[in-house]
Formats: sequence, structure tokens, C-alpha cells
Amino acid sequence: MNARCTALMIFLILIGIELYAQEFTSYTTDCCNLISNNITSVVIDSKGGKWFGTDNGLLHFDGKKWASFQSSSLKASIPSNKINDLAIEVSSKFGERIWVATDNGATVIGSIFDELTYATPFQENNSKLLSNNVKTVYVGNNHTLWFGTNKGLSRFDGSEWLNFIDLNPLSIDEVLSIAGSKDGKIFVGTNGGGISRYLDNNGVDGITSASIIDTDWSGILSNNIYAIVVNEDSSKWIGTDKGLNLHKSTETKEGWYVYLSDVGLVNNHVQAIAKDNTGLVWIGTKGGVSSFDGKESWKSYTVKDGLSGNDIRDISVDKDGSIWFATDKGISHYIKK
Repeated sequence: MNARCTALMIFLILIGIELYAQEFTSYTTDCCNLISNNITSVVIDSKGGKWFGTDNGLLHFDGKKWASFQSSSLKASIPSNKINDLAIEVSSKFGERIWVATDNGATVIGSIFDELTYATPFQENNSKLLSNNVKTVYVGNNHTLWFGTNKGLSRFDGSEWLNFIDLNPLSIDEVLSIAGSKDGKIFVGTNGGGISRYLDNNGVDGITSASIIDTDWSGILSNNIYAIVVNEDSSKWIGTDKGLNLHKSTETKEGWYVYLSDVGLVNNHVQAIAKDNTGLVWIGTKGGVSSFDGKESWKSYTVKDGLSGNDIRDISVDKDGSIWFATDKGISHYIKK
């Protein structure tokens, strides 16, 4: 091969690398006026506004400019800058609102960033919230609010509070994740206690296997449940610190599938899961991101491919089908080229 051909091949390879890298755009404090690179959560509102929780306040991105919101600002209604989770609620009474879970209680703000509304945060001193350290928040059917804390699960239906603590009926206090199905079931992932399924006001059904070799609950990989996604057919993707599960049965002992790094998952510590509009499942881990078609096709991405960080805390699908990632070193946006 002569020098001219070699140079052309190198040029084409470099173009290919650049085009592949362009699938990701990263946003950090170095380039985008972010208040922190430690991103904990992300949600997309109905107008396409991107909301990010950080360890130093709330971020909003309208696609062109960034804005920040902190508890120290004059119009602040968030009780702490350490934000653990975000959730969107849309109702005929209040319109669209963002629920904010922090380490000092939970609150709600309007989704129009320039007209952020005041709200009194839910805290231990003014409500029956079990703990001010709110790890996660979920908006269920009929706008029932679910707050997962380090001391148990709290539910608020707009007028009354109901709390769930260890063995009555949660298997363990600290809640890491919450998800719901269309028929009203609430799945609560805990730190060391597996999943508890809320059925009605009188109790829950527990899934508490510690490993795949447990004879009673042989499917679930770990008791540490970081992410749950309920599909349209009521099957569930479950992210643990030992791998990814898919549960496709209404029976707790049957219909379990296991996905580990030896079959394509980039890392076994799964922290975030989302499904895009093409049916791909995006799995965020402590070692990067994997996408899975649910059958055989896997693709994985790390900082080498353009991610701002490998520690993926949350994933959200935008209205145009692109994907946003909250990482430990900034925000990444994926657009399939």
C-alpha cells in the first residue's frame, strides 16, 4: 500500500471515529455554566425542558441556555441543594410540576422555569414524612405521591399520609427505587431487602431473594434494587448491584431472566434503566451504558465513546427519541447518527 492510500485510509478512519463520537454531546462545568458535575437525576417535561438534579441544586436546559436554581436563591423553595431524585406530575388542577427529593425533605415546583412557584417542603416537622432524607419520589395513579426515604416508605394521597417501615410491611427501611404499573401496583426497591409490591391499603407482597441460588426466590440477583421499570405488558426490568433481571411472570418464583457482563452488559452494577421509543432498553451502570434490544443485540458505551462519566445515575428519553444521561462527571446527550 502506497503512502497516498495509507493517508486516505487514516483519514477515513479518523472521520469514522469523529462521527461515532459525535453521537454524544457532553455538558460540564468547564463548558456550560453548570453548577455541578455530580448529576443525580434527569427528567424531561412536556415542552422538552430538561431538568437535572445535582449535589449543588437544580439545573434546567431549554435546548439553548442553562439556568440553575438553588436553595440559597431568593425564590428558592427547595429545602436543600443535595437533590436525590426528580419526578414529573401533570394534573388538571395544577398543570405540570416537578417533584424534588432532597436530603432535607421533598417539595414541588412549577415546570416553567422563569415562573417557579413557591411551595412548603414536606419535612418531618410539618408532615408525616418518615425522614427528611428522601432518596426517591414517584407519582402514582390519581396523583398519589410516594416518597422513598432512608427510614421507610411514605405515601400521601393529597389529604392523608400512610407509612411503611421495616417488616410492616417493608422488608427493610431504606428505599432506593419506586415504579408503578397501569393497574396501580407499586414496586418498591430497597437497599438490602429486595422488592416489596404494594397491593392495597392493607399490605404488600415481598420479593426478598438474596441471590439466584436461593431456592425460594431463585430469580432476583440481589436484594439491593437500584432501578425498576414496569413495561406495558407488566413485565419488569430490575437493576441490582449484581446484574440485570427481567421478570415476565405474575408469579414471584417464575419467569426470571438474568443478564450479566458475560452476555453483553457493560457492568453488573445497574443503577438506571429506561426504554426508548424504538423498544431499546438503556441500562446505566457504574461502568458505562449498555443498550439492549431484549433479544440478542447489545451495544455498550463508556467515556472512550463520548460519555462524560462512566458512573450513570439516571437516564431519560427526550421527546425526539434522544437519550440524556446523568453521570458523576457531567451530563451526556446521545443522538443516534
